[in-house]
Amino acid sequence: MDGDVRIPCPMEMALRQRSRRWAVRIARAALVRVVFGVATAVVVAWVLAVTVNVDGGPIGGRVSVASAWRTQPANIDRRDVAEGVGMLELKRFSRAGAVFLESYATGPEQAGTVYIEPTWPARPLAPEELADPWAAAAVLPWSAGSVAWPGRDETDARMVDGRGWPRLALWCEYSLVTDDKLQLSAVARGAIELPRRVQKGRWSGVYPVALPYRVIRGGLMIDTAVYGAAWWVLLLVPHAFRGLLGRRRHRRGLCAVCAYDLRGTQVGSPCPECGAALPSSLLRASG
Repeated sequence: MDGDVRIPCPMEMALRQRSRRWAVRIARAALVRVVFGVATAVVVAWVLAVTVNVDGGPIGGRVSVASAWRTQPANIDRRDVAEGVGMLELKRFSRAGAVFLESYATGPEQAGTVYIEPTWPARPLAPEELADPWAAAAVLPWSAGSVAWPGRDETDARMVDGRGWPRLALWCEYSLVTDDKLQLSAVARGAIELPRRVQKGRWSGVYPVALPYRVIRGGLMIDTAVYGAAWWVLLLVPHAFRGLLGRRRHRRGLCAVCAYDLRGTQVGSPCPECGAALPSSLLRASG
């Protein structure tokens, strides 16, 4: 009849409950791996922030350096830089797990003070092409229009630092400030500053070592997937090894936990050595 209510049989209910338990276990295991992956990605980025330096000087010979520049307005020959136009310069210093970007914008009367490397090509990359997507808005705010171009006799600078492996996952920025003694120093934003200070990039000053906490979403997702998979393998291998070892011991008539000889043990009794329950297959074999 249409009004009849179908009552599932006990076996069907047991299968449903078992499926739900497995789904909960899988979801819980996946969540744990994701948490472990994110935590590991953050720890790796912070370790790189403390241990890897991107000094642009002679000590930083292992650092890869790329440069880009353009005039303001754009498309002005660089021979005319000191003749009424501004200058925008970007340098990118990189090592494995670390990227540091420095940008300088100058007004027309300060443009001639910017050091132009003689090895630059006649038509170099524009700074907007060299900047990493995650850092473009912070390191080139004049291009985005969020910050006004410096006045005729002014200079402005921006510094951005990214860390992470295998992809950059976290970043912070530095600002140059003048203290009470009129000395220029760098202050980290979007990071936890540490007491230690190091040379970075090309600027002659020093920067505080900082633990960044601004997220590079794509990089953090990739790092989380890599480290989460690694944690999955690390946590799965011991379990699989114990299962394999237990099956081998069962076939030999031994306790899976302590390897005690169970061939003379009474059916239904636990292991007399460690108290572990005997599987039914071993009880039948021993009986």
